[in-house]
Amino acid sequence: MRIRPRLHWLLALLAAIALAPSQALAQEHPPITILINESPWFAGFEALVDA
Repeated sequence: MRIRPRLHWLLALLAAIALAPSQALAQEHPPITILINESPWFAGFEALVDA
């Protein structure tokens, strides 16, 4: 029964490594901008929001 505590420890360690933020893996991306008021469906979207 000593395998389970070791397995839990190993899984916790792997999760911590996988979720740890890393500057080496971080990438800079330009922001995504959507200009919805210039689209042909804006009037329908506006009507839905205002309803």
